[in-house]
Amino acid sequence: MEGAGGAPFVEQLRAGVFEPAGMESARDDDVLAIIPHRAEGYWRRPDGTLLNAPLSDTSNRMPGGGLVANVEDVARFASALQRALLLKPETLQMALTPQKLRGGRATGYGLGWVVGHRGGKREAYHVGGQPQVSTVLYMQPDAGVAVAILANLEGIENALLDLARQAAGIVAP
Repeated sequence: MEGAGGAPFVEQLRAGVFEPAGMESARDDDVLAIIPHRAEGYWRRPDGTLLNAPLSDTSNRMPGGGLVANVEDVARFASALQRALLLKPETLQMALTPQKLRGGRATGYGLGWVVGHRGGKREAYHVGGQPQVSTVLYMQPDAGVAVAILANLEGIENALLDLARQAAGIVAP
């Protein structure tokens, strides 16, 4: 991307995604930088005891990670997607369409999104997890609903997905 775009990856994200979506806190994760309001990460022992998570340098995960943002900015990203500020509607539709295997069987995964139907509603979501954090961005695109949940506890992605689905069900019963 840097070669094609002629600028560092994060600068291209800033100009092409963060600014159009109104994402003010989103940036590259720099373990040495002082990032205002950055939450400490935790992990849970098998016996349930919470501990501070070890320091995690995610800078080597760009672009498959290595970013930080607050929950408002993640919600702004979903809103910008759904309002066609980042992608053409037909491009978003392609991203939210299950990909097919060579034999024609649908996979349940679009372009970066788990996609399917639940309770008669189309849903798309992306969960993330790495040391110190768990996240979910959940959408019901036909209803224009999005739920973003970020947690500073690793390994709870499935619980966050359940919570996001419950929240969406309250907003769009």
